[in-house]
Amino acid sequence: MPYCLNRRIYCSYGSGDSDLRCNTGIKSNTPADPGLTVDEHQLVQEGLAAMINREEDMTVVATASSGEEAIDRVRRHKPDVVTLDLLLPDTPGEDLARRILAEFRTRES
Repeated sequence: MPYCLNRRIYCSYGSGDSDLRCNTGIKSNTPADPGLTVDEHQLVQEGLAAMINREEDMTVVATASSGEEAIDRVRRHKPDVVTLDLLLPDTPGEDLARRILAEFRTRES
C-alpha cells in the first residue's frame, strides 16, 4: 500500500480504500507542492495522481515504476511529496525511502 514521505504532508487511507486524506497545513495561496508517485502499476500511479492533483496545494509532476526510475525522477524534479509503493520489483520500498531521504533531504520546514 502506498504512503507519503514528506517533511510537511502526511497522507493516509480513510475507511474506504479509495478515500485518500491529506493534511498539508499549507495555506491555499502558496504554490502547489510538486509530487512524485512510485508504483509498478500504471493504474495505481494514475489514480494516486488524480487524487493528489485534486488538492489545491499539490500536483504530481512525475511518476516512476521502479526504484531506479524514482531516484532519477527525484533528481530531475526535486519533488516535495513522494508516494511510494513498498513492494517494488527491483528495490524494497523501505530501502528506497531511506535512500531518498538520505540523499535528497535539504531542509526541515
